[in-house]
Amino acid sequence: MRDWFPCDLARQDCEEKMLYVGVYTDHIVFPTGQFPASVVQMVFVFRLKVANYSDGGGPLTFSVTDPSGSTISKIDGRLPNELAGDRLNLHLTARNLSFPLPGRYQLYLGLGADFVWKDVLKVTGPGGSLSDVESESSSSDSESRVVSVEERARPDSSSTPP
Repeated sequence: MRDWFPCDLARQDCEEKMLYVGVYTDHIVFPTGQFPASVVQMVFVFRLKVANYSDGGGPLTFSVTDPSGSTISKIDGRLPNELAGDRLNLHLTARNLSFPLPGRYQLYLGLGADFVWKDVLKVTGPGGSLSDVESESSSSDSESRVVSVEERARPDSSSTPP
């Protein structure tokens, strides 16, 4: 299991269990194959282990950039003041997200003053092969100082883009 995943909706039920609807992998296929392709809402769920967390209440920045390097979504928020142990669970909601073309979209997460995580979301149309998307970069795009999957996420922090 990855330390992050995108989904359509994340909610906490009355028994404090998390409900995730429309969970994606790191490869999203738009069935029409027409780009730009849009989603009304995409929730990025992070379940991260954080060492030496001292940025309680500090800034949080999350961005998605398209294959050309243009930012298609940016979320600025605040970190929770305290953590349950060394776990940081985030639900970041991007609204009206438009993917201008198929390819590799870079995801970046900054906590406090530090860049801490990046990964790739692959976007194609039907029949779009992962090898086509993979060939755009020969290096590994996954990099992190925040690593590990933790318990089920709780809605410790959420933010929406302006």
